Parts: sequence; structure tokens; C-alpha cells
Amino acid sequence: MAVDINEVKTKLSETNKTFLNIAGVIIAITGVAGGYSWYLNHFYRPKVVVEQVDFKNGTAKISVKQLFGVKPFDIYGNANFSISKFGDWGVRFGTSNLEEGDNIYNRLELTKNNLVVEYLEAKGSVLVENV
Repeated sequence: MAVDINEVKTKLSETNKTFLNIAGVIIAITGVAGGYSWYLNHFYRPKVVVEQVDFKNGTAKISVKQLFGVKPFDIYGNANFSISKFGDWGVRFGTSNLEEGDNIYNRLELTKNNLVVEYLEAKGSVLVENV
């Protein structure tokens, strides 16, 4: 029983070609996913529009512009509300301490990883009321 070496080489080269094609597709997908992840971490920022704010009661209505439309959110209290599918971005009320030891809400904050990135403004809202 003799083995034809040319036949073995042909089978191996066809198998290698299939594996190389699969590896090429996997590397391409990984490259695209890595580039998209880098974009999200370095350049992406959600577009937030403040519709209505009531600092006295600590409630707000905002809209976040997404790829396919606008998503409304109701913000209330002192929690950090996640506004993005990507988990890092949020909106919360900012507080200031009064001399009596009480806290008042006086601003809306856009946060990334629970750190303030930007203060949001609302048309016609008073950021600091006379107490």
C-alpha cells in the first residue's frame, strides 16, 4: 500500500486554503470591531436635548438622538441614568450644599463612567434659583 505524496500535498493545500480563508474573515471582523470600539471610546458622544427641567422637584425630561430616531428619558432624583446602549454615558442632577446642610438640584450633568463631561443647558430654565 503505497501513498502518493502528490495526492497528500493536494489535500493538505486545499485544507490550508480553507483555513486561511476562514482566518482572513475572522481577522477582518476583529479589525472592524476593534475600530468601532476605538471610535466609541474616543470620539462618540450622545446628543442630549433637555426638553423640560424642574430643579425644585428634581425632575427632567430629555431626548437622546440615536442612530434610528430619538429616545425620550425621564430623569429624577439623585441617580445616574444610563442613556446609551454602550453603558458608559449617563445623565444626572448636580447638587450644591446649602449652609443649612441641605442639598439643592441646580444643574444637569452629562457623565461618562460616572465622571462629569459636560453641563447640560435647558432653554428657559433657571440654573440657580434664589432660595
